[in-house]
Amino acid sequence: MTDDWQSDRAEPLAVGPPRQRMTRRERARVERNRRRRRVTPVLALSALVVVVIGAVFLGTKMWHSLFGETGNDYAGAGIADVV
Repeated sequence: MTDDWQSDRAEPLAVGPPRQRMTRRERARVERNRRRRRVTPVLALSALVVVVIGAVFLGTKMWHSLFGETGNDYAGAGIADVV
């Protein structure tokens, strides 16, 4: 018997990196973070829109109450008018 029995054996070849580089837990975490990054700017923008609309409405009411005409504040002489 010869001692070179290993020469007939197939040598392993390099097959490249594994198909899944992350575990299932890591992939789930990445997907959660991706969703969070996608939703957060939308919520921030909608909150900004609500604040701006509220500031416009309240600002116009305050502006007219401070600097508006005093003719429509019903503080006249008390004439009995039919409205």
